[in-house]
Amino acid sequence: MERKLPVIVRKIEIEDGPYAGWWAEMRTNPPMRVIDALALSMDAAEFAKLVIDWNFVDEAGESLAPEQILEIPPDLFKVLWQLYLKEVWHPFWFNGAG
Repeated sequence: MERKLPVIVRKIEIEDGPYAGWWAEMRTNPPMRVIDALALSMDAAEFAKLVIDWNFVDEAGESLAPEQILEIPPDLFKVLWQLYLKEVWHPFWFNGAG
């Protein structure tokens, strides 16, 4: 039987602030090289490749595809990035305690 690395997808939900109720389903187990590269370069287009689906919209209420990540405001990107890191890394590692 051939074994393959499972692709783990989790729903990351924004619970408060102006984007409460917004969510993104994202791959949470990419190779470490992907996370390391994102931490160094913060390439939004590469980050968008981890998004499977989301409910993000523009100012007119039109749905945005994950490939349109550069159309979201910086504060929304920051919230999503921070929540993603908390989901990917154990909280002890994320807070520098592990």
